[in-house]
Amino acid sequence: MFTQEKWIDNVNQKLSIIESILFLNGDPVEFGKLQESLNLDSVELDLLIKKLNQKYSSEDSGIRLVNTDNTLQLVTKPENYEFILQTLKTEKKKPLSKAAYEILAIIAYNEPITRIEIEKIRGVSSISTLQRLLDLNLIEECGRKDVPGLPYLYQTTELFLQMANIKSLEELPSFENFKEKLKKHE
Repeated sequence: MFTQEKWIDNVNQKLSIIESILFLNGDPVEFGKLQESLNLDSVELDLLIKKLNQKYSSEDSGIRLVNTDNTLQLVTKPENYEFILQTLKTEKKKPLSKAAYEILAIIAYNEPITRIEIEKIRGVSSISTLQRLLDLNLIEECGRKDVPGLPYLYQTTELFLQMANIKSLEELPSFENFKEKLKKHE
């Protein structure tokens, strides 16, 4: 447990650290990871979450704290979405990252596929990159897999085929040939 004096001495630092973790991650962060990295118990974390909720529930804030059963995430205020979208549309389009190309290849060769299956292949979280590919209309949701949780299934789009300069996924080289070409370039 913690004492009130310890709590008062460290509250601002702990809030600052949690904000930094949430901002940098972008994706939801599990309570357990926050507790572990900051050496917090559940009571202390609950109090910190309440303080963050107070801070971000203000009408003046452009940030919101999304608090699910076991995760936290910083997101933009929904009312600001039109302005954000307008600003992003006017900025120069950014090229796709290596992660985005990797995910596109995984989906193209394995579609339909779930986010969890993609992350199992990659070994890292893919939520934000999947969202960017969805926003760019290079992939789309194509139903739900009939397993517990009913996760979304993803597939490539017509725009992906156009950008890859192919008429269908059958025109992709076989996966084995693709791997061989990659090995030659390494």
